[in-house]
Amino acid sequence: MLAGTTTSLPKGADGEVEMIHALRTTRHSTVKARTQAENHMKAMLVTALEVLSADLCELSTSKLVKRAACFRLSQCPMS
Repeated sequence: MLAGTTTSLPKGADGEVEMIHALRTTRHSTVKARTQAENHMKAMLVTALEVLSADLCELSTSKLVKRAACFRLSQCPMS
């Protein structure tokens, strides 16, 4: 190898192991972002108006996300 007579090729980054690693890394990042978003949404309920938080606190995360997706700024009593 030091003499420059090597016949092997460097390992490519396009094999199955690399693809699986990329998928696992992407999944891990996505799950982490989803968890952070859920935690942030639930933390926002602590400072929400009493009328709003009382209605939303008992919802499961999936139901809370569906309900929050329907919110519009124009319906906000503070605007």
